[in-house]
Amino acid sequence: EQLSWHTSILMTGENSITSQTNQNLGLLVRLFEYEIKQWTNDANHADIIKNIVKQHYGHAGIVYADYLTQDLNHLTNVVEEWREKFINEMIVSNVRNRIAEKYAMILAGLQLLGEALELEFNLEKVFQFVLMNEKLLQQKRDIADAVYQDVIADVISTPNMFHVNNVLSNVFKTKGLIKNHGNGLCSIYYLKSEFQNFLKQHGYTNETTVMNALKKKKYFTHLQMN
Repeated sequence: EQLSWHTSILMTGENSITSQTNQNLGLLVRLFEYEIKQWTNDANHADIIKNIVKQHYGHAGIVYADYLTQDLNHLTNVVEEWREKFINEMIVSNVRNRIAEKYAMILAGLQLLGEALELEFNLEKVFQFVLMNEKLLQQKRDIADAVYQDVIADVISTPNMFHVNNVLSNVFKTKGLIKNHGNGLCSIYYLKSEFQNFLKQHGYTNETTVMNALKKKKYFTHLQMN
C-alpha cells in the first residue's frame, strides 16, 4: 500500500506572496497570509525572540516527535476534531473541506505540542484568529466577485470610454456600453478584446478560469459572438 502525506509550513516575509499569484485559485487555497496581525511590539522585541530561538532551537522537537508516535489514533482524532470544527464555522464553498483540513493540521499541531511539553496554549483564541483571517482570504478566492469589483473601479476611472445609453462618449477609444435601467441599476457591456485586455491588466492570467467563475454568478451574462 502506498502512503501519502502533506504538511504545513509557517514562514515570515516582508512582502505579500499572494499579490504575485496572478489570481491563481490553486495557489490561494494552499497559501494563507496573515496581514492583519502585528506579531512583535518593535524591532527590539523581534531581536529578542530571534536570539532565544537561535539558542534553544531543536531541543523541544525531539520530545514532540516522540510524543506524536506514541498514540497515532489520538493524533488522528485530534486532527479530525479540529477539521470538523473549522468546517462548521467556515463559509460554504467548493474548497472549504480542503482548507479546513490544512487549518486543522495547524491547530492540532499546537494542541499536541502543548500536551507533549505540558504547556497551555489558548487554542480557542488561535482558532478564532485563524477563522477571522479566513473570512478575509475567502473574499480574495472568489475570482468572480474580485472581477466584479475591478469592473466597477474601471468604469468609475474611465467613464468616457463607455457609450452610455447608445450615446457616444469617446470617438477615439471605446471599451463598451453602459445601459441605465433606472432605480440606480445599470448593465455594463465590454467589447471582447477590451475585456480580455482588462483581465490582463488586472493580473487575471487564466481567462478560462475567470469566465467559468463569472458564469456561475447571476449578475453576469456571456454573449457568444461568431
